[in-house]
Amino acid sequence: MAKPLQEPGNPGHEAESADRPADPLAGSAWRRFLFGLSLPWQGLRFLLARPRLLGLIVGPAVINTALLLVALFAAVLFGPGLLGLVWSRPEAQGFWGVCLGGLWLGTAALVVLLLTVAGFVCVYGLAGLVLTPFLDYLTERVEASILGPRYDCFRWGLFVRQVGISIAHSLLNLLLYLLVMGPLLLLNLIPVAGQVLFMMASGSATAFFLGREMLDGPLTRDGYTWRGKLKLVWRRRAEAAGLGLATMALLWLPLFNFVCLPIAVTGGTLLYCRLREGGHLPGPAALKTNSTQSRQATGGRAGGRE
Repeated sequence: MAKPLQEPGNPGHEAESADRPADPLAGSAWRRFLFGLSLPWQGLRFLLARPRLLGLIVGPAVINTALLLVALFAAVLFGPGLLGLVWSRPEAQGFWGVCLGGLWLGTAALVVLLLTVAGFVCVYGLAGLVLTPFLDYLTERVEASILGPRYDCFRWGLFVRQVGISIAHSLLNLLLYLLVMGPLLLLNLIPVAGQVLFMMASGSATAFFLGREMLDGPLTRDGYTWRGKLKLVWRRRAEAAGLGLATMALLWLPLFNFVCLPIAVTGGTLLYCRLREGGHLPGPAALKTNSTQSRQATGGRAGGRE
């Protein structure tokens, strides 16, 4: 088994870190949220500056594109029918009939929009499973370029084990997301106001779960459990919400939505590196015991840098 390197960086990396501005993760929640919003764009610039890493997003982009088109088609095809199960389309007879018909069409469009967003999130959950080997390798390369390599050499056995853990945790994350979204769908039974409440609640939940998913790779390599990852992301929810919200926005930008996942994962890895460099990242054992002694006992990269 490969041995972890004791020092995550080298003089070159230290010099690069010394040129950075003040730690943006030490400020207010609003400031950290804005930093999270900027992470996908930072990830894109990071990839553009490194052509070798940029080439790793081609395969995921092709698969992602096909899955997104299927999700969009399904939302348009089934959205109005799902609304019809709880609210039949009014007949356009008379003034009020026309008004109700227009309201129904507007609600149907909103349902299609919400289903599209939910479908895209599910696509990214499923795509994350299929693309986990590509994305884990990408995040490992991004992390190594900033903090230095974790291990003295690459080991296929260790990589496959970590990919398996990431897939299992992504499945649990997707299941929990669906369990949260299920009850929220009932809000659509309330005319107009229910759709607004659903949009706000589902948007917040989606941002949180997307933020967690974008941090999965490096946290898996640190040895975090699924619950440990959720606890950590909840602690850093301002940054995670910003990252998740920015990822949602990328879904609606032409061209960017096809490469959203690799870019957002790169942004999540940049966030991880910032947390690690700033000493904001406790080790897995620290989340279980909530004590400084446990953080120190984990040691090395997995235990954080205090």
